[in-house]
Amino acid sequence: MKSAEISYTISAEALKRIRIKEMRVYANGYNLLTWTRLDKLYDLDPEVVESVTDLPYPPSRTFNFGLNITF
Repeated sequence: MKSAEISYTISAEALKRIRIKEMRVYANGYNLLTWTRLDKLYDLDPEVVESVTDLPYPPSRTFNFGLNITF
């Protein structure tokens, strides 16, 4: 799974009291899951770019969380 995002938009009715027009809460991730036979046989990841010394550098897994608010 290369990337995924989940979000929730809070209803305008719930936000009227605090004078916010719109609010969205979200979380996303990148390089979440990789499965292949290469990792079991050769300890390799298919998307790894080899470095100058030919030692594989694993791809980074990234998680983001955020809040979008419109006043």
